Amino acid sequence: MQSIALQYLYMVDQVGVAVSPISNNFLFMYLERNPFFKLFSRGLNVSLSTDDPLLFHLSDDALLEEYSIARAIWHLSITDLCEIAYNSVRQCGFDRAFKQEWIGSTP
Repeated sequence: MQSIALQYLYMVDQVGVAVSPISNNFLFMYLERNPFFKLFSRGLNVSLSTDDPLLFHLSDDALLEEYSIARAIWHLSITDLCEIAYNSVRQCGFDRAFKQEWIGSTP
């Protein structure tokens, strides 16, 4: 997503954007050029996800691998990782009661 205007609209409306940096790295975009950190630092509702974990990941826990790589590449803090996990729960398709159980009551 390169359009600044579109990024702004996504940020204002808090549209969820799931990014899979490791699979993107293998397919078309090296980690250093991945827009994940730029989108995250601009306040967009981004989360980390997996894509074809049997092809692109080296561990049994593909999502944990995505978080570990993201933390190392972009020097994310524990607070950053918590915000990304929070965004993931907000984006998921579970009902409101389930989400509230995991992240509490939010506006």
